[in-house]
Amino acid sequence: MKILLVFAMEEESKKTMQHFGFTQHNEFDSKLTSQVFKRNIFGHEVLLANLGVDERFKVNSVGTIPAALTTFELLSKFEVDLVINPGTAGGFRARGGGIGDIYLPTEILFHHREIPMGLYENYGLGRFK
Repeated sequence: MKILLVFAMEEESKKTMQHFGFTQHNEFDSKLTSQVFKRNIFGHEVLLANLGVDERFKVNSVGTIPAALTTFELLSKFEVDLVINPGTAGGFRARGGGIGDIYLPTEILFHHREIPMGLYENYGLGRFK
């Protein structure tokens, strides 16, 4: 099985990279700022991607656009069986969430994608089971 881990921030992936000993995936060539690493874990090829650093603002390329572009590019270049988007979900602390908590959603809703135009409102929010 080939597994893809897509992290928004390098800081979020550091412990995973160190623990499993990921190495740079030298065959990955991209115009995006993302970095890709690989490792064989328990017989599974695991690719780990960081979205990289925005060249203009010098901060992590977080958000839906870098995540979608990087994930799309990796899915088109590699035959991936499973995509996991791990992260810290820091905003959940106010709702009782903590480090190490795992959330398995039953629904996906776009974050910060409001289109307040009648029929486009539900389209903008998405809502995928």
